[in-house]
Amino acid sequence: MVTKLPLLWEKKMVSLLEDLGLQDVDGARGEKFQLGGHQIDACGGFGEFLLVIECKTHQELKKTTVRAVINEMRGKRAAINSGARRDTTYQKYNRFFHMLIGQNYQFTIADRAHALTTPKIILRDDSFHDYY
Repeated sequence: MVTKLPLLWEKKMVSLLEDLGLQDVDGARGEKFQLGGHQIDACGGFGEFLLVIECKTHQELKKTTVRAVINEMRGKRAAINSGARRDTTYQKYNRFFHMLIGQNYQFTIADRAHALTTPKIILRDDSFHDYY
């Protein structure tokens, strides 16, 4: 079940990607948009790169640990990348970046250090959205 607040956050990210001029932007459709069998909150391409974004609200991040979310993203990463390579829209992208963006959440130094280990997950808070 998709609750309203997380879906609105995903829609803001999709809108941002469109405003930034990324190509093949999609997301904010709940379970209806998947790559490799996993729901995608937002994604968009530029050049040879596809940016895949996991959107989490403050409430969602407080229910678990950021480390757990990062580990879950790492676990899905290969399947998502493989699914994108098989998808007619996304098969042209051969490099993938995965980002966790938190709404009203400040990532700790420990969160950032964990995200930097391989495979890397980019962490951004909502100032990323506000900046653009």
